[in-house]
Amino acid sequence: MQFRASDGNKLVLQECVATSRNGTISFSTPSVGTTTHDLGAIANSSVIQEASKTEKKSEDGQVQKVSSTYTYKTTADLNAGR
Repeated sequence: MQFRASDGNKLVLQECVATSRNGTISFSTPSVGTTTHDLGAIANSSVIQEASKTEKKSEDGQVQKVSSTYTYKTTADLNAGR
C-alpha cells in the first residue's frame, strides 16, 4: 500500500517508553524539541504488514493454543528542500 501526501501530512517522532515487565508502551508528554521532533512534510509513504502464527502442541501433536503476531512497518520519504 502506498500513499502520496497532497494534504500536507508530516512525519513526527514521539518518544515512547516500553515496560519490560508487562510489555506495555507509554508515550511521554509531548514537548517540542525534547520528546517530540517534527521531521517535516512527507512526499510519500508505504506500509508493510507481516503476520506470523505460533502453535503450541501437546505431546500427542494436537494444537492446544495458537498465537498470532502482526507487525506493521511504515516508511516515508520527506519532501526535498526542508
